[in-house]
Amino acid sequence: MRRTLGILALTTIGIIGLAPVAEAGSPYGGSGGGGTGAAQVSDQTPAPGQTVTVSGSGFAPNSPVSIVLEPGSTTLGTATSNASGAVSATVTIPAGTSGNASIVLVGSSAGGATVRVSVPIAVGSSAAGLPTTGSNSTEPMIMWAVAAMAAGGVLVLGVTRRRRAASDPA
Repeated sequence: MRRTLGILALTTIGIIGLAPVAEAGSPYGGSGGGGTGAAQVSDQTPAPGQTVTVSGSGFAPNSPVSIVLEPGSTTLGTATSNASGAVSATVTIPAGTSGNASIVLVGSSAGGATVRVSVPIAVGSSAAGLPTTGSNSTEPMIMWAVAAMAAGGVLVLGVTRRRRAASDPA
């Protein structure tokens, strides 16, 4: 019985540990590796030639920040972070750009580490689909299904052991 409860506890802890963590902030926000920081864009589906406002945080105070469009590493501009390490700039999406891309802000942290944050954009597809307004509802359902299956497995194991113990001659 103790072993069954232990298996159930470990399974539950494992499932909870696998649950996705929701990202805070705007649906147009993003993040990246290489230090902590965050980025946002005023329009996630800009048209070629359109100007958008890009903002970010997590940079060293009063330091230069490069703004790059990827793929292709096209430099859109540079900006200087304010005293709190935040930056905001208006950039123009180059003509001829289309499809999925990212606006990447690259600078340094107060400790000197590289900070690279990005925001995904879809150039030229402003009327192509509905905006993101909620969460992906399938992930929680999958987690509940896995938890229910694990609990069912533990119950079947417990019943099987009880039956064996009852049928074994003592």
